[in-house]
Amino acid sequence: MMAGITKKSPKQVGFTIIEVMIFLAVSGLTFLIAATFISGKEAQAEFVTGMRNANNIVNNTINDVANGNYPLPVSYSCSVTSGVPIVTSSSGDHVGCVLIGKVIVPETNSDANRYSIFSVVGCQFVFNGVCSATQGVAPTDLANEGSTVVNFMTQSNNWPGGVSITKLLLVSGANTTNIGAFGIFGGLPQINGGVYVSGSQAANVVVVNNSLISDSSSQIESLVNSSGLSLLNGSYIVMCFSGGNNHKAGIVIGGSNQGGQLTTTLQMENNATQC
Repeated sequence: MMAGITKKSPKQVGFTIIEVMIFLAVSGLTFLIAATFISGKEAQAEFVTGMRNANNIVNNTINDVANGNYPLPVSYSCSVTSGVPIVTSSSGDHVGCVLIGKVIVPETNSDANRYSIFSVVGCQFVFNGVCSATQGVAPTDLANEGSTVVNFMTQSNNWPGGVSITKLLLVSGANTTNIGAFGIFGGLPQINGGVYVSGSQAANVVVVNNSLISDSSSQIESLVNSSGLSLLNGSYIVMCFSGGNNHKAGIVIGGSNQGGQLTTTLQMENNATQC
């Protein structure tokens, strides 16, 4: 070594353990935020898709009833016995009775993730106030239909996309009432001065009940046959749903019952004011 020259040590390069821990913490937090954001977007997309499909279920039910389209899982026959429509699952004739509508029970056995759709038959003729097989006049209200639920035609399933119903409401003016089910029925004939009115009749009639019910056939039939439960003009039904990450939405069912088609409107998030 030459005199007067001092050798310098190489500079230390690297991170302290504290710096490494800070880096890992920041990286982990960034990953967590990104993962939460992505998960939230996926949950929102799934909820939106589920609500669109739920709206389609209700809308398709309305259209099926309005068009007289009843997809049947099995053959059936319908006849009138002692003034009551009787339906069996065997193929045969349909004498004096016909499918008239469907009842949607959004909450089956207290399971908010499920729904059931009940098919209902009624009388074609009423003679002396009693359902008749072959003679009489067409019923003009549901109370004269002798409505009967066809158990083996009942359709039950989960609401799509993991959505669940939170409440079912009847809105009439400033009044909002919790209800348990509603029905979609074909238009009934109208009478003016003892004469049947020709031309376009009500496309659908919605029937509601003012308290939660079970999904028993007898209670559904009682609901349909009760008088004064038709949806009035200006009134509408709101089905409230929830999903992952506290998402919420509503399906509004309304429209004119005097010759107008019932409609459904999907309200998402902040637009679902009643939910």
